[in-house]
Amino acid sequence: MTYKLGETEWANLTRHSDWVYWAVGLPACLVVVSALLRMAGMNGRLKGPKGKDGKPKGEGSKEADVMSYELVVLGLLCHFSYHGVHLWFLHSEQLPTDSVHGRSDYIERHILVPMTIYQFWNFFICLFLKEFSDWESLIHHILTTAVSFFGMGPIFQYYGAFFCGCTELSTVPLTAVDIFKKFPRFRDQFATLNSVSRITFAASFLFLRVAYWPVIAVFFWKDAFALLQSGEQKSTFVVLLFLVSNMGLTLLQFMWGKKILGFLVSTVNPPATDGKKAK
Repeated sequence: MTYKLGETEWANLTRHSDWVYWAVGLPACLVVVSALLRMAGMNGRLKGPKGKDGKPKGEGSKEADVMSYELVVLGLLCHFSYHGVHLWFLHSEQLPTDSVHGRSDYIERHILVPMTIYQFWNFFICLFLKEFSDWESLIHHILTTAVSFFGMGPIFQYYGAFFCGCTELSTVPLTAVDIFKKFPRFRDQFATLNSVSRITFAASFLFLRVAYWPVIAVFFWKDAFALLQSGEQKSTFVVLLFLVSNMGLTLLQFMWGKKILGFLVSTVNPPATDGKKAK
Protein backbone atom coordinates (compact mmCIF):
# COMPACT_ATOMS: atom_id res chain seq x y z
CA MET A 1 0.00 0.00 0.00
CA THR A 2 2.97 2.34 0.47
CA TYR A 3 3.54 4.61 -2.52
CA LYS A 4 7.10 5.71 -3.08
CA LEU A 5 7.92 7.96 -6.00
CA GLY A 6 10.76 6.58 -8.07
CA GLU A 7 12.85 8.68 -10.45
CA THR A 8 10.69 7.74 -13.45
CA GLU A 9 7.39 8.50 -11.72
CA TRP A 10 8.68 11.81 -10.37
CA ALA A 11 9.93 12.78 -13.83
CA ASN A 12 6.47 12.03 -15.25
CA LEU A 13 4.73 14.09 -12.59
CA THR A 14 6.97 17.12 -13.07
CA ARG A 15 7.81 16.88 -16.78
CA HIS A 16 6.24 20.25 -17.64
CA SER A 17 7.63 23.71 -16.91
CA ASP A 18 3.98 24.81 -16.78
CA TRP A 19 3.97 23.97 -13.05
CA VAL A 20 6.01 27.09 -12.31
CA TYR A 21 3.92 29.36 -14.54
CA TRP A 22 0.66 28.30 -12.95
CA ALA A 23 1.99 28.17 -9.38
CA VAL A 24 3.29 31.73 -9.60
CA GLY A 25 0.80 33.16 -12.07
CA LEU A 26 -2.40 32.21 -10.22
CA PRO A 27 -1.68 33.97 -6.90
CA ALA A 28 -0.12 36.86 -8.82
CA CYS A 29 -3.36 37.34 -10.75
CA LEU A 30 -5.36 37.32 -7.52
CA VAL A 31 -3.15 40.01 -5.99
CA VAL A 32 -3.14 42.20 -9.12
CA VAL A 33 -6.91 42.00 -9.69
CA SER A 34 -7.59 42.72 -6.01
CA ALA A 35 -5.30 45.77 -6.15
CA LEU A 36 -7.00 47.06 -9.30
CA LEU A 37 -10.43 46.67 -7.70
CA ARG A 38 -9.27 48.63 -4.66
CA MET A 39 -7.97 51.37 -6.96
CA ALA A 40 -11.39 51.38 -8.64
CA GLY A 41 -13.04 52.11 -5.29
CA MET A 42 -14.10 48.65 -4.07
CA ASN A 43 -12.95 49.10 -0.48
CA GLY A 44 -15.89 47.79 1.56
CA ARG A 45 -16.47 44.50 3.32
CA LEU A 46 -19.12 41.87 2.82
CA LYS A 47 -21.53 40.96 5.56
CA GLY A 48 -20.35 38.18 7.84
CA PRO A 49 -21.70 34.62 7.58
CA LYS A 50 -25.23 34.14 8.87
CA GLY A 51 -25.77 32.59 12.28
CA LYS A 52 -28.53 30.24 13.37
CA ASP A 53 -30.89 33.20 13.70
CA GLY A 54 -30.35 34.06 10.02
CA LYS A 55 -28.57 37.31 10.83
CA PRO A 56 -24.99 38.04 9.73
CA LYS A 57 -22.36 37.79 12.44
CA GLY A 58 -19.72 40.50 12.20
CA GLU A 59 -17.97 41.54 9.04
CA GLY A 60 -17.01 39.32 6.16
CA SER A 61 -13.98 39.42 3.88
CA LYS A 62 -12.95 42.48 1.92
CA GLU A 63 -15.03 42.96 -1.23
CA ALA A 64 -11.97 43.40 -3.44
CA ASP A 65 -10.49 40.08 -2.30
CA VAL A 66 -13.74 38.17 -2.83
CA MET A 67 -14.40 39.71 -6.24
CA SER A 68 -10.80 39.10 -7.29
CA TYR A 69 -11.18 35.45 -6.35
CA GLU A 70 -14.47 35.14 -8.24
CA LEU A 71 -13.13 36.76 -11.42
CA VAL A 72 -9.88 34.77 -11.53
CA VAL A 73 -11.77 31.53 -10.85
CA LEU A 74 -14.24 32.42 -13.59
CA GLY A 75 -11.38 32.70 -16.07
CA LEU A 76 -9.91 29.38 -14.95
CA LEU A 77 -13.26 27.62 -15.21
CA CYS A 78 -13.71 28.89 -18.75
CA HIS A 79 -10.24 27.51 -19.52
CA PHE A 80 -11.02 24.04 -18.15
CA SER A 81 -14.46 23.96 -19.76
CA TYR A 82 -13.16 24.89 -23.18
CA HIS A 83 -10.42 22.26 -23.23
CA GLY A 84 -12.64 19.58 -21.68
CA VAL A 85 -15.48 20.10 -24.15
CA HIS A 86 -12.96 20.37 -27.01
CA LEU A 87 -11.65 16.89 -26.23
CA TRP A 88 -14.66 15.03 -24.87
CA PHE A 89 -17.45 16.20 -27.16
CA LEU A 90 -15.85 17.80 -30.23
CA HIS A 91 -12.57 15.95 -30.84
CA SER A 92 -12.80 12.66 -28.96
CA GLU A 93 -10.36 11.13 -31.44
CA GLN A 94 -7.64 13.13 -29.64
CA LEU A 95 -8.32 11.36 -26.33
CA PRO A 96 -5.87 8.62 -25.25
CA THR A 97 -6.86 5.27 -26.76
CA ASP A 98 -5.93 3.56 -23.50
CA SER A 99 -8.33 4.81 -20.83
CA VAL A 100 -6.09 3.56 -18.01
CA HIS A 101 -2.44 4.29 -18.82
CA GLY A 102 -2.82 6.41 -21.97
CA ARG A 103 -0.94 9.70 -21.91
CA SER A 104 -1.99 12.99 -23.49
CA ASP A 105 0.33 15.99 -23.53
CA TYR A 106 -2.73 18.14 -24.26
CA ILE A 107 -4.59 16.94 -21.16
CA GLU A 108 -1.50 17.37 -18.98
CA ARG A 109 -0.73 20.91 -20.11
CA HIS A 110 -4.25 22.30 -20.35
CA ILE A 111 -6.13 20.39 -17.64
CA LEU A 112 -4.10 18.38 -15.11
CA VAL A 113 -1.26 20.81 -14.35
CA PRO A 114 -3.45 23.92 -14.00
CA MET A 115 -6.14 21.96 -12.12
CA THR A 116 -3.61 20.70 -9.58
CA ILE A 117 -2.28 24.20 -8.91
CA TYR A 118 -5.75 25.75 -8.93
CA GLN A 119 -7.22 23.30 -6.41
CA PHE A 120 -4.10 23.47 -4.22
CA TRP A 121 -4.31 27.25 -3.96
CA ASN A 122 -8.10 27.05 -3.78
CA PHE A 123 -7.94 25.08 -0.53
CA PHE A 124 -5.82 27.68 1.28
CA ILE A 125 -7.63 30.67 -0.23
CA CYS A 126 -10.95 29.25 0.94
CA LEU A 127 -9.55 28.98 4.46
CA PHE A 128 -8.63 32.67 4.23
CA LEU A 129 -11.95 33.78 2.71
CA LYS A 130 -14.60 32.58 5.15
CA GLU A 131 -17.34 32.95 2.51
CA PHE A 132 -15.97 29.89 0.71
CA SER A 133 -14.83 27.69 3.61
CA ASP A 134 -17.69 25.16 3.77
CA TRP A 135 -16.55 21.58 4.40
CA GLU A 136 -17.91 20.19 1.12
CA SER A 137 -15.79 22.59 -0.92
CA LEU A 138 -12.65 21.96 1.14
CA ILE A 139 -12.99 18.19 0.68
CA HIS A 140 -13.57 18.74 -3.04
CA HIS A 141 -10.37 20.81 -3.31
CA ILE A 142 -8.25 18.20 -1.47
CA LEU A 143 -9.49 15.26 -3.52
CA THR A 144 -9.25 17.05 -6.86
CA THR A 145 -5.72 18.24 -6.10
CA ALA A 146 -4.63 14.67 -5.37
CA VAL A 147 -6.16 12.99 -8.42
CA SER A 148 -5.04 15.75 -10.80
CA PHE A 149 -1.45 15.49 -9.55
CA PHE A 150 -1.24 11.69 -9.63
CA GLY A 151 -3.01 11.64 -12.99
CA MET A 152 0.31 12.84 -14.42
CA GLY A 153 1.59 9.29 -13.73
CA PRO A 154 0.14 8.81 -16.37
CA ILE A 155 -3.00 7.14 -15.12
CA PHE A 156 -6.68 7.65 -16.01
CA GLN A 157 -5.91 10.78 -18.06
CA TYR A 158 -8.69 9.78 -20.43
CA TYR A 159 -11.24 10.42 -17.68
CA GLY A 160 -9.49 13.62 -16.64
CA ALA A 161 -10.82 15.31 -19.77
CA PHE A 162 -14.34 14.80 -18.44
CA PHE A 163 -14.07 15.00 -14.66
CA CYS A 164 -11.59 17.90 -14.59
CA GLY A 165 -12.66 19.56 -17.83
CA CYS A 166 -16.21 19.14 -19.11
CA THR A 167 -17.88 19.20 -15.70
CA GLU A 168 -16.46 22.65 -14.96
CA LEU A 169 -18.80 23.99 -17.62
CA SER A 170 -21.59 23.96 -15.03
CA THR A 171 -19.44 25.91 -12.59
CA VAL A 172 -19.08 28.88 -14.96
CA PRO A 173 -22.68 30.12 -14.48
CA LEU A 174 -22.45 29.13 -10.79
CA THR A 175 -19.65 31.64 -10.35
CA ALA A 176 -21.86 34.34 -11.83
CA VAL A 177 -24.68 33.30 -9.48
CA ASP A 178 -22.28 33.47 -6.55
CA ILE A 179 -21.13 36.97 -7.50
CA PHE A 180 -24.72 38.22 -7.62
CA LYS A 181 -25.44 36.53 -4.29
CA LYS A 182 -22.50 38.14 -2.53
CA PHE A 183 -22.93 41.53 -4.21
CA PRO A 184 -26.67 42.36 -4.16
CA ARG A 185 -26.12 45.74 -5.82
CA PHE A 186 -24.97 43.99 -9.00
CA ARG A 187 -27.90 41.58 -8.78
CA ASP A 188 -30.28 44.51 -8.92
CA GLN A 189 -28.40 46.10 -11.82
CA PHE A 190 -28.20 42.93 -13.89
CA ALA A 191 -31.39 41.11 -12.93
CA THR A 192 -31.77 39.39 -16.31
CA LEU A 193 -28.19 38.10 -16.31
CA ASN A 194 -28.70 36.83 -12.77
CA SER A 195 -31.83 34.89 -13.79
CA VAL A 196 -30.16 33.44 -16.90
CA SER A 197 -27.12 32.40 -14.84
CA ARG A 198 -29.31 30.57 -12.32
CA ILE A 199 -31.26 28.70 -14.98
CA THR A 200 -28.11 27.83 -16.95
CA PHE A 201 -26.33 26.61 -13.83
CA ALA A 202 -29.21 24.40 -12.68
CA ALA A 203 -29.69 22.86 -16.14
CA SER A 204 -25.98 22.26 -16.81
CA PHE A 205 -25.31 20.91 -13.32
CA LEU A 206 -28.19 18.45 -13.39
CA PHE A 207 -27.15 17.22 -16.84
CA LEU A 208 -23.36 17.10 -16.46
CA ARG A 209 -22.92 16.28 -12.78
CA VAL A 210 -26.10 14.47 -11.69
CA ALA A 211 -27.12 12.59 -14.87
CA TYR A 212 -23.95 12.22 -16.99
CA TRP A 213 -21.28 12.10 -14.26
CA PRO A 214 -22.46 8.75 -12.76
CA VAL A 215 -22.48 7.14 -16.21
CA ILE A 216 -18.82 8.02 -16.82
CA ALA A 217 -18.01 7.14 -13.20
CA VAL A 218 -19.30 3.59 -13.73
CA PHE A 219 -16.95 3.12 -16.71
CA PHE A 220 -14.09 4.55 -14.64
CA TRP A 221 -14.84 2.22 -11.70
CA LYS A 222 -14.96 -0.73 -14.10
CA ASP A 223 -11.51 0.15 -15.47
CA ALA A 224 -10.08 0.75 -11.99
CA PHE A 225 -11.36 -2.53 -10.53
CA ALA A 226 -10.19 -4.43 -13.62
CA LEU A 227 -6.73 -2.92 -13.16
CA LEU A 228 -6.62 -3.99 -9.51
CA GLN A 229 -7.77 -7.51 -10.38
CA SER A 230 -5.10 -7.85 -13.07
CA GLY A 231 -2.36 -6.91 -10.61
CA GLU A 232 -0.69 -4.76 -13.26
CA GLN A 233 -1.09 -1.46 -11.40
CA LYS A 234 2.11 0.44 -10.66
CA SER A 235 0.68 1.55 -7.32
CA THR A 236 -2.32 0.12 -5.50
CA PHE A 237 -2.36 3.27 -3.36
CA VAL A 238 -2.87 5.57 -6.35
CA VAL A 239 -5.62 3.42 -7.89
CA LEU A 240 -7.47 3.27 -4.56
CA LEU A 241 -6.98 7.01 -4.16
CA PHE A 242 -8.67 7.58 -7.51
CA LEU A 243 -11.51 5.21 -6.63
CA VAL A 244 -12.19 6.66 -3.18
CA SER A 245 -11.89 10.23 -4.48
CA ASN A 246 -14.24 9.61 -7.38
CA MET A 247 -16.80 7.91 -5.17
CA GLY A 248 -16.61 10.76 -2.66
CA LEU A 249 -16.94 13.38 -5.39
CA THR A 250 -19.85 11.46 -6.90
CA LEU A 251 -21.65 11.63 -3.55
CA LEU A 252 -20.98 15.37 -3.42
CA GLN A 253 -22.59 15.78 -6.86
CA PHE A 254 -25.74 14.07 -5.57
CA MET A 255 -25.72 16.20 -2.41
CA TRP A 256 -25.44 19.41 -4.42
CA GLY A 257 -27.95 18.12 -6.97
CA LYS A 258 -30.46 17.49 -4.18
CA LYS A 259 -30.06 21.10 -3.02
CA ILE A 260 -30.61 22.37 -6.57
CA LEU A 261 -33.73 20.24 -7.05
CA GLY A 262 -35.05 21.48 -3.71
CA PHE A 263 -34.48 25.06 -4.83
CA LEU A 264 -36.22 24.44 -8.17
CA VAL A 265 -39.22 22.83 -6.43
CA SER A 266 -39.53 25.71 -3.97
CA THR A 267 -39.29 28.18 -6.86
CA VAL A 268 -42.00 26.49 -8.93
CA ASN A 269 -44.20 25.72 -5.95
CA PRO A 270 -43.30 28.18 -3.17
CA PRO A 271 -44.65 27.49 0.33
CA ALA A 272 -47.74 29.47 1.26
CA THR A 273 -47.35 32.23 3.83
CA ASP A 274 -50.84 31.87 5.32
CA GLY A 275 -50.38 28.31 6.55
CA LYS A 276 -52.11 26.75 3.53
CA LYS A 277 -50.38 24.59 0.97
CA ALA A 278 -49.38 26.33 -2.20
CA LYS A 279 -51.24 25.24 -5.30
